[in-house]
Order: sequence, then C-alpha cells, then structure tokens
Amino acid sequence: MERKAADKTRVRGVMDIIEVDDDPTEMMPPPSRSQKRSTKSVNVPNIQGDISDDNMLDDSLDSEEHEPTACHGKGKKRPQSSQADFGKSLTVAPPSKRVRTTNPKPESTASHHSSSRPKPKYTNADLPAGCQGGNIWRRKFIPTLGRFCGDYKEPWNVETTDLRDGLQAIWNAVYGNSIPHTVIIGGPVYQVAKQRLNEWRGSFAVAALTVITAFFAHDQDFHDTEQRMEFATAMVKKNRFLFSHNPGVDKKGWSGMWRSPFVLQSFASHFQFIQGHIKIPELGSKQTSARTALALASAAVYRTLTLVANKNITFKSVGAAGGSRKRSGVVMDGDGAVWEPSIPKGAQYEFNEAMWGAKTRAFLGPIMALSDNDFGMIVDEAQVFVKGGKAAMNSAASDDEDEDSDFQDLFAFR
Repeated sequence: MERKAADKTRVRGVMDIIEVDDDPTEMMPPPSRSQKRSTKSVNVPNIQGDISDDNMLDDSLDSEEHEPTACHGKGKKRPQSSQADFGKSLTVAPPSKRVRTTNPKPESTASHHSSSRPKPKYTNADLPAGCQGGNIWRRKFIPTLGRFCGDYKEPWNVETTDLRDGLQAIWNAVYGNSIPHTVIIGGPVYQVAKQRLNEWRGSFAVAALTVITAFFAHDQDFHDTEQRMEFATAMVKKNRFLFSHNPGVDKKGWSGMWRSPFVLQSFASHFQFIQGHIKIPELGSKQTSARTALALASAAVYRTLTLVANKNITFKSVGAAGGSRKRSGVVMDGDGAVWEPSIPKGAQYEFNEAMWGAKTRAFLGPIMALSDNDFGMIVDEAQVFVKGGKAAMNSAASDDEDEDSDFQDLFAFR
C-alpha cells in the first residue's frame, strides 16, 4: 500500500532546549536502495573553493551509500506534520562549547615538525602568554576564525598555508603589537585553532539533531518510530527538506530553497559561534560571508534525516527528572518530558568529511551561484533563530540518475 506524508501540525508551546554539547556523535545510513514512493504535501510557510560545476555534482552522487531505506508498514496513520510554526518556536541555535581559559605558555618551534614523531596534543595552556586575558582568544579570536572559514572555498579542509596566513592576519588584528607572535604550521596556535574548527563543524550536527529532535518531541504523531521514518524519508527525497514551501511531490511547485526552518535553525548555529568576531578586510570579510556554513548546515540536516529514515537514531522520553541533559540533541517537550536521541558510535555515523564531504560540496555549488541579495535574505531569516537576534552578528530515495538531476536542478531554484 502506498504510503504518504501529510501536512498538518502546529507545535503548541515553546520548545525548551535543556543543554547540548558540541560533540558531533552522529550518524550513518546503510547502503541500501529504497523504493520510490509518493508523499503528500508538507506545507511549510516562509520564515525567513569554487565547486559549482556539474561534474562535481555528478561525482558526489555516484554512490548510494546515503540513500535512506524506504519504510513500509500496515495500519499506521501517516505522519501529519511539517516544519511550519515549529521553526518559530526555536529562537536560538546551540552555540559550540568553547575550551576553558587557562594560563598560556609561549609557543615553541621545537622539533614537533619532525615526521619521525607524532604531533603533540596542544591545549589552551600551550598558547602564547597573555592571549587569553579577558577571554579575548575565546570571545574574539576563535569567532573571527569561524567567520573566515564560514565562507572558505572548501567546507572540510582549509589549506595549510591559507590557515596559517588567516590565523596570522587574525592574530595581528586581534592582538596587534600588544602580543607579537608569528604563527607556525603545526605550532600551538595552529593546532588549537584546528581543534576549534572541528568544534565549529560539529556545531552544525548538534544543531540539526537538536532541531529535529524537538520537532518530533512536540508532535504526538512522531512519538511513533515508523511515523518518524516516513516523514524523514519524504523530506530527503529530492532534497525536499531544503524548501520552506514544499506542497505535493512535484518539486516544480516548491519555493524558498535554503529557507526551511530545519536549515535556517541549523545555519543559525554558525552565527551563534561567531558572535564577537571582528572584520578583517584582507580576509575578504563581507556582511553575508557564510556560504560554506550554509552548505554544512544543509548537509547536517540531510544527515540527521537520513539517520532517522534508516532507523539509525532512536529517541526516548525519560521524564523531566531523567536523562543526560548534556548530551547532544537533548530537549524538553511541551509536557516537560526530556527527549534524548541516541546514535550508534563509530566513524560511519559521525558528521565528517569521509561520510558527508561529497554531499556538502554538492550543496555548496548552487549556494555559491546565489546572488548576494538572495543569500543576504537567507542570512537575515536565520538571524531570527540566533540568540540576541540580528544584533548578535555585529522521503524515499531515488536512483542515481534521479538524484544527480535533483542536485543539478538546485541551480535553477532561487
């Protein structure tokens, strides 16, 4: 019997995010092909380097490893929910947790460059003396680094020399002559900064997991596993989850790409992370420079939905007094019960380049093709979900041919 996802749902009450950490301990879809299926409309009202060639999109979709498995069952009520109104209930994307300030030490240029030795594990304690005074490292230096990487040409890797030069420019702008320092590749500043960038990428996964967990927690229909699987499968089909208005199964009628509540709220985690940044002209700072961040946010949402569609993520309601409130994605529903997602451990389930690099780059292509005006509108809408608002900034999977077309068609949407 053909299964359909219906549109309905209004979330009553404001979701309360208890607490999340920045550990991106998440997902991976099994490599199975899913059956084609039609979905009913999920109406969602509008709320609001250089990888743009078609060959890149084709190469990234050769494998079916990310396709969700179609779920089937009998006698189940179809999930009647959308992202509508729910998006308005989440007013803050979870910021990435930062490392606690400790007394710094001068950077050493010792023989840690030697290939015969493992690279040392640097911590904040190894940073140049004085750079953490007044929390400047955490509240200004790292946010500025996040801003730089939010529009860097490559989502998952910053070239070694580009990172060094970027760090040096940021250091000079933040500390100037008060703490002179030369950043070296492999040194404490370089290595600790890379650790913070891993946390920055992980914050998208945490945000996506939190947003989707809250969405399910606030709708009684989605307290059923199969209902969640059905909804998630419908949303990833033809990248339907990207659109704020997606009635029916014909994508020609969809609009508001990159502006769905799931994507906007996950994207908002970037702006939460970079609060306190400063603009550095030599790094090409622009008012809306966060295109790579949007690609990472979109990939993180896709990943979480795929995990749900393949039943690789489970949810349990542990009651208001139970649960580990510091785990990623833990939220409180409207009745005060704590919802806790659980994801298997293992690199194949994590939000990393090996599993999700190709998908992220596939999204980045059409994002790079957006006009500055169109992208600026997306940024403005994401600000609604940033703590402090704008001021804080100062479905079943298809076969290979169909999916290739889905990504190429994203260039046509505006």
